[in-house]
Amino acid sequence: MRNLRGLILWLCFCIPAFGGGRILVIAPDHRDFSEAYDAIKANANDLTFQRIVWTDTLSVQTGVQILSGFHPDLIVLLDNKSIRLYKQMIAIAKPVKNIPVVALMALQIESVLSGMPSAVGISYEVPAVTTMSRLRILLNDSIQRVGVVYRGEMESFFTENRRLCKIEHIELIGSRVDESPITVETLQRSLNVLSESGHLDALWILNDNSLLTPQLIRDGWIPFMKNHPLPGVVGVETLLQTRLNLGTLAVVPDPTGLGAQAANLIYEAMDHGWAWDHSRIEKPLSVLEIMNLTMAHRVARPRENVARLVDRVVE
Repeated sequence: MRNLRGLILWLCFCIPAFGGGRILVIAPDHRDFSEAYDAIKANANDLTFQRIVWTDTLSVQTGVQILSGFHPDLIVLLDNKSIRLYKQMIAIAKPVKNIPVVALMALQIESVLSGMPSAVGISYEVPAVTTMSRLRILLNDSIQRVGVVYRGEMESFFTENRRLCKIEHIELIGSRVDESPITVETLQRSLNVLSESGHLDALWILNDNSLLTPQLIRDGWIPFMKNHPLPGVVGVETLLQTRLNLGTLAVVPDPTGLGAQAANLIYEAMDHGWAWDHSRIEKPLSVLEIMNLTMAHRVARPRENVARLVDRVVE
């Protein structure tokens, strides 16, 4: 009897409990994505997970085979690459179109999810009003006029951020770029428009791959920031490198917080019978603040205790 009881307990712990729901996650193999994935599982530990690791060599057919064998109730997509792969998968596997999707850690997620059925996303772009309000707290300098270069297709994004900044008495000065592809000359013209608009207190550098190619960073952004020493607020930590002379503060979504937020969305879909009552894009609820102290002292007047006011510092 004792051996039988032990066997039953072993089976309970070792055999996956499919009754709670199956979640298929597609994500690249990177620290931030792994942190988010671990947080999703930790906050939804009564569900069964399977992960497809995105790589350059992963074929659409392989993805469809894994999906068909696992029969997920919901798909979680991390990063733009995973979203592109899944769009290709549903193009050749029509029945999966009804599976609800949670997408996160992708740039310009509203546009990349356009046309995807049953999708809810978490934005990776932190609103300007959040970043600039934090910059005010961290510096002894006045932050009232902030410049930003943006592409034409992000006009509504800029307009909404300008509206929110106005509430906090921050004027967001925009320079719109309509040319494609964006050249160094195009970027330089747009940056000059900002410099000629009047005094700026900071620059908001968007998380936009079209504006942040290696050539544009080297020949456009860096020379401008060298000639116009301003606090640069960026959305990715790599732009805080001192040698770039570019970013002073990075405000980025917390991967663990994003994972917890995604887990809540999974349960919401489960409560609605594995479906959404409406598609939407949510704001990230938890962010990390990383400051380059060397740059802060070079272009601004940081508060004496600034290192204790942010989550992490680099020099």
